[in-house]
Amino acid sequence: MNNNRLALITGASRGLGAIVSRALAEKGFTLIMVSRNLDDLESVKNKLKSPEKHRVCAVDLCNLRSIGEKLTSIDLPIGNVEVVIHAAGGGIGLKDSLLSVDDFERLLGLNLSSAIEINRLVIPSMKRAKRGNIIHVGSIASYEAVGSVGYNTVKAGICGYVRSLGREVLKDGIILSGVLPG
Repeated sequence: MNNNRLALITGASRGLGAIVSRALAEKGFTLIMVSRNLDDLESVKNKLKSPEKHRVCAVDLCNLRSIGEKLTSIDLPIGNVEVVIHAAGGGIGLKDSLLSVDDFERLLGLNLSSAIEINRLVIPSMKRAKRGNIIHVGSIASYEAVGSVGYNTVKAGICGYVRSLGREVLKDGIILSGVLPG
């Protein structure tokens, strides 16, 4: 089994993030589960196979400055992460077509900037190991414009980021990809 493999999942307290957490735990991965709500994270963790080996990290991904500090404060080495699933995201109720810059920044922080910051923390060690897998969950809204202006825009940003960075890190043995549910 994969008892020594470490995966980090954002948005792990519900939805796709919780489902992916269950699947990776069943495969033997040790998990770092990230979300805002500690109680929800603990609830998901306690239902996993071998819950004692997994760690939770409650962090508001819109607060970019706290991500590195929170992730490095847990007792699992962030530098050993082999798999990252960026499942956190959403429109956070911001549907106005003429969003303020501050609201756009909140959407961008949750959906893209937090993933960029986490990647910045884990990719150097993946490069040294010559392997890693990073998956970004985007949305079909990035192409079809079926959501709000802000949501469509930030999800389109994820697509550009994945294509660009994916090309850069492939030579280092890192597979960076995106999925577009919807």
